[in-house]
Amino acid sequence: MEADFDGEIQADAALVLEIAARKAPESKVAGQANVLIFPDLNSGNIASRLVRHIARANAYGQILLGMDRPAADVSRGSNAHDVLGVAAIVGVQSVDYAKLYPGAGEKLPGETEILQRGHSDV
Repeated sequence: MEADFDGEIQADAALVLEIAARKAPESKVAGQANVLIFPDLNSGNIASRLVRHIARANAYGQILLGMDRPAADVSRGSNAHDVLGVAAIVGVQSVDYAKLYPGAGEKLPGETEILQRGHSDV
């Protein structure tokens, strides 16, 4: 599978071809992006809700990256279709998560401190 990536791009240039032609004419992704990445959970949540309600599009997430194990946040207002979509994404991530994040999932949270103190303190 082949994919094109771009760096930071404003949302309008990422999604609208006419704007992309002006703002990022050299980009292969601009104007036709199908994945948007946000700097934090709050801005991702705001954008996700806007996309769902204004565009009447499916929006799955928030998918949390860089954690020790695959993780996602599902809104209280999600329906069964939303939960299934997020579960599928996290399931696919978990297949090769160690390749994405070497060392992830090798020990439980807090396990390092226990091992450093020795098992007699446990």
